[in-house]
Amino acid sequence: MTVTLINATRRMKVINLPHESYCAALGTCACVPRKGARPLCLALTLAAGASASGLDDAVLRVPDVARDVRAGELRVRREVPPPKPSSPSPKAPRRSGRKKAR
Repeated sequence: MTVTLINATRRMKVINLPHESYCAALGTCACVPRKGARPLCLALTLAAGASASGLDDAVLRVPDVARDVRAGELRVRREVPPPKPSSPSPKAPRRSGRKKAR
């Protein structure tokens, strides 16, 4: 499931997505690799009143996000994924045996 985070404050918010909480909840490492140093965690920047959609719900397990949601500084809107296309029906349209006249 994906979520949309909405900045309900009148200030820009920068939220770090640390490996210990975000990547662990995501189930894969999303950090940016660096040559010869520790990988950098991702960060989410939201302008005042702006929103970021299509985020994995693992973002809700980040302590800073959870605190800001409880404080009312961030709002969360859950997005239900679109339904998968159903398989074609087993009945195909029948063709008549007649050929069109030219």
